[in-house]
Amino acid sequence: MPARGLSESLRSFLEGGSAGEAFFGGDDGRHGRAVVTLVVAHPDDECMFFAPAMARLGSSPPEAAETSGTKVRWTVLCLSNGNAYGLGKLREKELYLSCETLKIPRADVEVVDDPELQDGMEEVWDPRLVAAYIRKHVSRHGTTHLVGFDERGISGHPNHCACSQAMRIFLKSEQASTKGGLPVIWMQQTFGGLGQYGGLLCALLCKRRRRKKRTVTCVQLSCIKAFLAMKQHRSQLVWYRYLHLIFSRYVYINVLQKM
Repeated sequence: MPARGLSESLRSFLEGGSAGEAFFGGDDGRHGRAVVTLVVAHPDDECMFFAPAMARLGSSPPEAAETSGTKVRWTVLCLSNGNAYGLGKLREKELYLSCETLKIPRADVEVVDDPELQDGMEEVWDPRLVAAYIRKHVSRHGTTHLVGFDERGISGHPNHCACSQAMRIFLKSEQASTKGGLPVIWMQQTFGGLGQYGGLLCALLCKRRRRKKRTVTCVQLSCIKAFLAMKQHRSQLVWYRYLHLIFSRYVYINVLQKM
């Protein structure tokens, strides 16, 4: 068996089947076409925390590869430009370059620069304002699926947590105002403790975990794609970012929980 085929078989085994089939599951409701929007707080969140999901669920221009019979287009909504140290405009450009390595064109990447949504551990975001930006992006791009942080925000960053709260607010408000056709929301599960630093070992051991309903596991056996994307964020390439790329479980495995 060719190396590529062996790698694909191993990933499918670790994921417990096809991640694409479990994620889309015929619920895109648009004749086999899906628009998946990644909701993040800062430039570099996309490659630090969500690279496996984008790789396994068909990150591609609409005319390119298909996943489980569903033609997939990814968009990115970044709720700040990461201006904590006055580098906002530079970090916007870095995000566009990172997304290009992930095969997401610039036209499908939206960066919000709102004075009420500034990057920082001490910055408190109103999730209702974030939800309003999500609603606009979803309407503009025809989003069928949303992917983002869970309530613990992976690292506990308050901006991450606000994005999670906003997706819940968005869903609740849309359920009250529409009869159907709502985006399906998937949240990246947070894993605490030393287990989050197991790197590739986390992916190799994930098969031992009992599968839960309404979850999708996306596995990448290499950190190369995440590294190439992170490399575009030159302003952020301090020593501990390299440690993250080697040891963080989120570079190799994403466990998505359906809301």
